[in-house]
Amino acid sequence: MSDEEAPVCTSCGSQQGGIWRLREDREALICEACLDLLNDILDEGTDDDRARWLAETVSETCSFCGDRGARLCGMKIACRPPAFICEGCVARANIIRTSN
Repeated sequence: MSDEEAPVCTSCGSQQGGIWRLREDREALICEACLDLLNDILDEGTDDDRARWLAETVSETCSFCGDRGARLCGMKIACRPPAFICEGCVARANIIRTSN
């Protein structure tokens, strides 16, 4: 597979390490490094953080599963254009990583 065909992380643009598509019907991909960062953010996040994330993203759609609003729970990934990921997709990515 050439570099042009290699999967690219939606968040950081990496083609290195594990990169996973969480649902076959969605184009968004996440790499191992971004998943680690999201896990750290979720582990360290407080209830106030989650309330702020939700308020900031209530009208957005998860780039990985299509859920909106309260189900999104506010994880905005800093990329251009911005991507959004819900806690459910972070959990799904952790399961996929463990099974590979």
